[in-house]
Amino acid sequence: MRRTEIFVPALSLLILASVPGAGQVLPALGSIQGRVLTSDNKPVAGAEVTASSGAAPLITKSGLDGGFQFAGLAAGTYLVCAQSQPGLLNPCLWSAAPAGIAVTSGAAVTGVVVRMLPAVSLSIRLNDPNRLISANEGKTDGAYLMIGVWTPAHLFISARVTSNDAGGRTYTLEAPSNVAFQPGIHSKAFRFADTAGKAISTDLALASVTLSGSVQPAPLTVTVSGIVAQ
Repeated sequence: MRRTEIFVPALSLLILASVPGAGQVLPALGSIQGRVLTSDNKPVAGAEVTASSGAAPLITKSGLDGGFQFAGLAAGTYLVCAQSQPGLLNPCLWSAAPAGIAVTSGAAVTGVVVRMLPAVSLSIRLNDPNRLISANEGKTDGAYLMIGVWTPAHLFISARVTSNDAGGRTYTLEAPSNVAFQPGIHSKAFRFADTAGKAISTDLALASVTLSGSVQPAPLTVTVSGIVAQ
């Protein structure tokens, strides 16, 4: 029995020494904790919150109080963003240089606030008196429509179709209040004109627009005037 007691510890040490990484100290992991709030400090529940640092983003949901947490984070700088219901905009999309959150080894970063931006809707009416869209879209080479806006973060956000009728389509675009932006339209097949019949270059923005939360903006109106010769 004595001999067994002598060799068991030695055998254990031999096994431990043969395990890769045995005895190494792993770096401590950090965390980020915060809340998703509106511009008037109301909590945003159920927002999709992401934390990214060059790899696939981590995703969680905000709680009833707007709270969220990311644990087990390696040291690095994380961009924390939030996406929610219509009427609230992801602040990361509308900032030219979103601020990152620095997490050091083993540190818990608390008190982070992701502040959603209030959205104002702009209608874009696309008149199609000759029904060129229905006759060519998806059938003629280049007959697609891109209507939307480039954000300060250099991301294109498409306007959504809110109605279709015999005379054309209506699109709706959401943008922050009191921020200048330029909605635009692009297609390789369709020609466009403004309300005065003047041709619109699809390489240029439709107009420079600044929306106010207190004033409903007038719709932008564009007409499909023809097809580009193939």
